[in-house]
Amino acid sequence: MSNFASGITVVTGLKNDRPLGFTCQTFHSLSVDQRLITISPSKASSSWPQIKETGIFAVNILDQSQREHAGHFAIPGFTEDRLVNKFDGVEWESGYLKLPRLSGVLAFIVVKIKSIHDGGDHDLVVGQVIHGEVQTGSPLIYFKSKFGNFSQIDLHIS
Repeated sequence: MSNFASGITVVTGLKNDRPLGFTCQTFHSLSVDQRLITISPSKASSSWPQIKETGIFAVNILDQSQREHAGHFAIPGFTEDRLVNKFDGVEWESGYLKLPRLSGVLAFIVVKIKSIHDGGDHDLVVGQVIHGEVQTGSPLIYFKSKFGNFSQIDLHIS
């Protein structure tokens, strides 16, 4: 599967006024007409179970300049002896419905959980988009286990 390029997102949530987040590579649009998206968070995630309980989350689509965020939010939120605040040292603000919005992201999409399906070691989450914000820029890309960006895009369609 490493031959498939994908964008990188950070899924964020808020529980008991505490920001939560994790890196998520598996995000895509499911239905434009119904405004549905999917994500596939790992069942081993320490952040996802807490976000899932709230029924709502945000997808922050990372800009090519935000490679550090991808690695930072991929760390476990809990260690054996302490809780890790993944938002320490990260610029963010309270966005729509007070959900954490990372500064400088290409898009900020607020989603209500519609259904969750078993996907082996991941959940397959279908969500209803209830709010979206878009900025200009270039996406952070993940391909063959490395981060990168588009160096040249030919937008001419024959």
